[in-house]
Amino acid sequence: MQWGGERLFTDGFSRMPGGRARFACVPLPRVEVPPGKFYLTTRRGRQFNSMSHGGRDHLMGGATRRDVLISPADAARVGARAGAELLLTSEVGTWVGVARLAPMKERCLQAYWPEVNVLIPRAFDPVSGEPDYNTFVTAEPVLPVAGMTPARVEEPAQAVAQPAMAHAMERALKPQPEGR
Repeated sequence: MQWGGERLFTDGFSRMPGGRARFACVPLPRVEVPPGKFYLTTRRGRQFNSMSHGGRDHLMGGATRRDVLISPADAARVGARAGAELLLTSEVGTWVGVARLAPMKERCLQAYWPEVNVLIPRAFDPVSGEPDYNTFVTAEPVLPVAGMTPARVEEPAQAVAQPAMAHAMERALKPQPEGR
């Protein structure tokens, strides 16, 4: 069910002059991506047909909500391979996702909202007042820290009793006859 009911405007556009909808062409803003940055857009629910709050995005084929959609050319440029962790940094935060190669426009990334909310500055469109869910980020692969390897964990060895010790323990614990 959508806001406003199952079907909108079944009675026409009674609040509009002449009972008809009005459309206006507005210029699209030109987005200039600064050198070394990516334009991050968010995939968020409750908007058109892109509702996806489950663990998997069937529309785009995302495997997890940590996916960062990136073009193969951009992934190669930053040294990230498919499935590798990718660190995104904006002016307000950092977040680690997983690179997923996708047919994206170069220098543009997509990730899931609200997961990447930590990257989004609180800005609003000056005309509509709508929150801006886009931002500029840097992207770099998360590399292992040099010299850091997980500690080897070994199970403690089972104690094996020495035969002489076992015999002495047996005698010490055996009840002694009276009068001895």
